[in-house]
Amino acid sequence: MPIKIIASPNIKLIEEESISEQNIQSVDLMERAGTAFADWFTQHFKDIKVPVQIFCGTGNNGGDGLVIARLLAQKFYTVQIIICHLSGLESENFKVNKKNLPSKQGIQVFELFENDPLDQIPFLNEGIVIDALLGTGTNRKLIPYWQNILDIINTKNTIKIAVDIPSGMPSEAMYEGTPICCDYTISFQCPKLSFFIPESAKYVGDLTLIPIGLSMDAIEKTPSTYFLTTEKDIQPLIKKRNRFSNKNNFGHALIIAGSTTMPGAASLAGRSCMRSGVGLCTITTIQDCCNIILSRTPELMCMNLLEIKQMSWNRINSIAIGPGIGHADYIHEIFDIILHQDKPMVIDADGLNFISKEKSLLNQLKSNTILTPHIGEFDRLFGPSENGFERLEKARLAAQKYHVIIILKGANTAVVNEDGCVYFNQTGNSGMATAGSGDVLTGIIAGLLAQSYQPLDAALTAVWIHGLSGDHALQQQSVESLIASDIIDHLGLSFNTLRTN
Repeated sequence: MPIKIIASPNIKLIEEESISEQNIQSVDLMERAGTAFADWFTQHFKDIKVPVQIFCGTGNNGGDGLVIARLLAQKFYTVQIIICHLSGLESENFKVNKKNLPSKQGIQVFELFENDPLDQIPFLNEGIVIDALLGTGTNRKLIPYWQNILDIINTKNTIKIAVDIPSGMPSEAMYEGTPICCDYTISFQCPKLSFFIPESAKYVGDLTLIPIGLSMDAIEKTPSTYFLTTEKDIQPLIKKRNRFSNKNNFGHALIIAGSTTMPGAASLAGRSCMRSGVGLCTITTIQDCCNIILSRTPELMCMNLLEIKQMSWNRINSIAIGPGIGHADYIHEIFDIILHQDKPMVIDADGLNFISKEKSLLNQLKSNTILTPHIGEFDRLFGPSENGFERLEKARLAAQKYHVIIILKGANTAVVNEDGCVYFNQTGNSGMATAGSGDVLTGIIAGLLAQSYQPLDAALTAVWIHGLSGDHALQQQSVESLIASDIIDHLGLSFNTLRTN
């Protein structure tokens, strides 16, 4: 089961149910959270000589910070606490943990009030800063007091680690102002939606999820629209191959791709399709491309695009259209032909651009057709968005309206099912932002669909394996030098990784 991304109000209800079910107090949950963070910290930052400065608000996130300070001091780290007050209010759990701070372990405590000058805080210029200021309580634009503190922290050359969520970042909405830009975020039990939205994700750094013993029954029964896919979710989707099978048992994919200026797109899609386990793959393209494609991948079959009218559709198991087909007049006729076929389909690149000019075609798509837009293609299809939250909501509404699966490509690629549920992917890297990478993904999807993978399973599996192959390729390349062919060359390793882990 993918990891649920649960809204903050529902997390609070889960915490309350956990407290009741386990017969504990909320301060005990705070102790668990602080202990989990301190354990992670001591594993990652052993024998450091630099000071650890912990910024604490006076709410429960600040209470977590006080627990962390106490535990790190017990392990002989040099700890400074900066308590930032606003309006003089302190949560009860904060008060408890403030009293629990040891008096003889050398923890330095500085307190800042709303009207105090910020230059009285001994901000570190180097070392480690732990952010326990605001937590999930940020739901509106920060007042200048908080924003000024965050801005100064951001200017310092320190390692910055967020407790649960970077301060200044709402859990489920676009930030106003500037959050703390963290190198690490240690989030408790369930991730936050903001972690996977492009504008917010850049402030998260390396994300680690740590369980703190919240009730799994309460989590399981809490509804969610958003999920984080894990390797354990993908592994059982990989089909086993019968040793007595032949190529016809593994399907025949038809890929409509390529043009005079972009024959490589067809070649990449065809090669990745073959590497995904399909039995047969035919590239349908203009005649000039066929020799180029077959010289690179002789395992492919190639046919002239003009012959598609005479296609024997009963031997085709999946259709892909779009990579590098350009903007020729005949594309409308091609769509008219393929949309009358009852075959699973993936539409990418120029196929999506064509639909964006002929939006009535959206109503003609078969249920569970897979669309694979990057942000630019998506905005041309469904209109521009102010931010990633708005774009994701548009994707959810479009998937439900047209009964399609939308793969919104990018870092943390989102697979949006026709029921409106969203699955974020964890594999991949910035080196994959390169020409042809999307063509490779289209080929993988077409290959899996031809092998009778259910469309959602094909989308989730293809996105994971595509990203994982990019990660494997990065072991031999740099983010600058990685190219789309490198992704294809590591597909076999990725399938084996899923089988052996």
